[in-house]
Amino acid sequence: MVLFSGEYNFIEYIESFVLKFLSRKNKAIIFVALATGGTEVAIMTRKAKIVATIGPASQNEAVLEKLIRAGMDVARMNFSHGTHEQHAERIALLRQVSERLGVAVGILQDLQGPKIRVGELAEVIQLNEGETVTLYAAGTAAPGNGEKKIPVDFRQLFDSVRTSDRLLL
Repeated sequence: MVLFSGEYNFIEYIESFVLKFLSRKNKAIIFVALATGGTEVAIMTRKAKIVATIGPASQNEAVLEKLIRAGMDVARMNFSHGTHEQHAERIALLRQVSERLGVAVGILQDLQGPKIRVGELAEVIQLNEGETVTLYAAGTAAPGNGEKKIPVDFRQLFDSVRTSDRLLL
């Protein structure tokens, strides 16, 4: 934070500061307050990034402009919902508004991972923290060991993990 008070020409300072920071694409929040006997200017630069999820209520041009003007740095898009064409349209609109305002906005694509569902259990089981459980492909015979067993519908899981790998359930 930079603080000035007194007869300093703060208008020139703010102009040079804003031009300097805008040319480097940095964000700045400028607070100007008049005080008795002089002028005080406090300038703070933001180190955090603001991520906003773009969805049905925020995907039009007016709302995107408000979000960018309010300080949005990154637009998050949930790719679990919508088509590729809809996401392409949202990205194009975001880029258009971003370019018109002269503000760089990143795009975060939230990609859906595999949905691993538990198959039909032979009986209700109680899982305890740290306990070993055997997962097996639903539709196949359960392994013969005495551990608790859980069928899962995602066969590719067994191509991705090895016996004794730790999985959180």
